[in-house]
Amino acid sequence: MLTFQCIVFGALMLAILFALAGPPIFIMFFGRDYEPAVTILIWLSVMQALRVAKAGPAIAAVAKGETMNPLLANIPRAVLLLFAALAVVFGGGILTVVTMAMIGEAVAFGLSILLTKRLLSAPSARVGLPSVMSLGVLGLICISPFLDFRRLPSLANLVPEILIVVVALPVLSWLLWSIRKLAG
Repeated sequence: MLTFQCIVFGALMLAILFALAGPPIFIMFFGRDYEPAVTILIWLSVMQALRVAKAGPAIAAVAKGETMNPLLANIPRAVLLLFAALAVVFGGGILTVVTMAMIGEAVAFGLSILLTKRLLSAPSARVGLPSVMSLGVLGLICISPFLDFRRLPSLANLVPEILIVVVALPVLSWLLWSIRKLAG
């Protein structure tokens, strides 16, 4: 469980870092003309965080000698890849592909958690709670590009970033406390 929680913590930190620092750095290098691509950048970081977080349950399952868990958890990703290809054939854009990939990773992460929880007979507080809290933070990061406060005073421009930090801080603090408790 310690490995799982450490990996979820690292995945969340990755997504938060990209959500907060990625857009300004991206715009600084590519200019305001490419600002619409920031949403894709943020969603790709969430997708990657889900993929990294999925490694925790896979490691726990393989350590118990169960190699079917990672295989079964990756089936939703493969299925959604087919749907993404079909969407592109019928005129879908990059946002459609990234959305399908993110949904595939989220379903694969959820399935991986369920399979690992069943395998390890782990209490929900050790597996389910970090997963649900992490998915909540990642969901907030996904919608952050759509929170438009540009019409308000200049400090209000930071509302999405402040919201991410305010929500993520207790989750990260709880994960760190839980990691320290498990590590002894």
